[in-house]
Amino acid sequence: AHVRKVNPEAVLIGELWHDGSPYFGGRAVDAQMNYPFAYAVTAWLGRDPTFTSNQLRNDLLALYTHHPATDLAQMNLIGSHDTARAVSMLANPGFEYDRTSDSFDTSQPEDESYDRLVLAAVIQTVAPGSPMIYAGDELGMFGGDDPANRKPLPWTRAPKPELAERLARWYRLRTDKELGLPLRFGMVRFPINPDPDIFIIERRLNSQIVQVWINRADRARELGGVGLGPVRIAPRAAIVLVGDAGSPALKPWRPYHSKELPKSNDTIRP
Repeated sequence: AHVRKVNPEAVLIGELWHDGSPYFGGRAVDAQMNYPFAYAVTAWLGRDPTFTSNQLRNDLLALYTHHPATDLAQMNLIGSHDTARAVSMLANPGFEYDRTSDSFDTSQPEDESYDRLVLAAVIQTVAPGSPMIYAGDELGMFGGDDPANRKPLPWTRAPKPELAERLARWYRLRTDKELGLPLRFGMVRFPINPDPDIFIIERRLNSQIVQVWINRADRARELGGVGLGPVRIAPRAAIVLVGDAGSPALKPWRPYHSKELPKSNDTIRP
């Protein structure tokens, strides 16, 4: 109540590790640090090798059942100040979220885990809500839970100095002149897909359709869809497809995935 008196337009985000429905709708907060989002995304991208794309779909469907004003304000995180570093969670299969032990590997992960961290950013980019990244994850910081996750940021000796730009090139799609509006405000769908390694997110605003197909596997995949010829998705990568509600065909927006990203000043066209 005090915050609203100071600024009636302020956005209140609650640090909630469970579904925050009892606190939404003017009762306490507008949205939450979306830990349930992180549970599902990190499970599919590395924590749980048995977790399928259909399980991810079901978990995310259950998350986006609130009023749109809440769903569009959710703070979608991967890791935080209270967890192991995001890339280390993805590199340690078999551990529950925010659970470590002496067998949790705190050494720097291989490049494959960093690729999957980029895929987590892809899901953040396309899902309703706002992407949140814990300071240092974009520099490639790794390690376990408190206090290791609160080390000073290595500004001049980042473990993965190129990672920040790889993440930012996906996040920037949310302000792109063509894709930005549907990615921020469009209706969300998670099309059913039988392949456990391929996850599809769709945003639709008016007649504009944006789909992102994500391949977590360590091998390239060639896939087809309604009105779509074969599309190759590189290992641990994603591709953006665009279309119109009046046509069944989707087309690649351009080869836009985590291995071949355009420079930030490139002109990006279908």
